[in-house]
Amino acid sequence: MFLTVHAITGLALTQSTQSPLTAFVLGFLSHFILDAIPHGDHELSERAKRLGTVRILVQWATGDLVLLHILLAALWWSGDVFLNSVTI
Repeated sequence: MFLTVHAITGLALTQSTQSPLTAFVLGFLSHFILDAIPHGDHELSERAKRLGTVRILVQWATGDLVLLHILLAALWWSGDVFLNSVTI
């Protein structure tokens, strides 16, 4: 599972609601829907097992995290993302 795909999708879905409960449900359901779509991480883990190292997994996870931060910063600075001050 790539963090970037899940986080950006969850962010996009939750921007359409003002309700924290609805945002949670949308994010929760989208996680399972996205996991049903193959996104290459299974082959990556099999390759790491074959080579007997986790270095490749750490490299991909680090790259994934860096890309997520870049995308979130770009969305934040563009003004396309807002944070609600809704209390539960």
